[in-house]
Amino acid sequence: MLRLPLEPLMHAPWGIQRLELHGAALDIPRLELPMAPLWGATAFVLKAWLDVLRGT
Repeated sequence: MLRLPLEPLMHAPWGIQRLELHGAALDIPRLELPMAPLWGATAFVLKAWLDVLRGT
């Protein structure tokens, strides 16, 4: 478990990682953190939640 403050995540430089799975391309949000990258389902849910909080 990582405990991260909310404010820096709101302004973090999120990127997109493209994955190919069974012939389908998926664009997955990705954030490089000092301790480990945050990507996949966890990043997808967190990014969506942060977007809602920002009102975008």
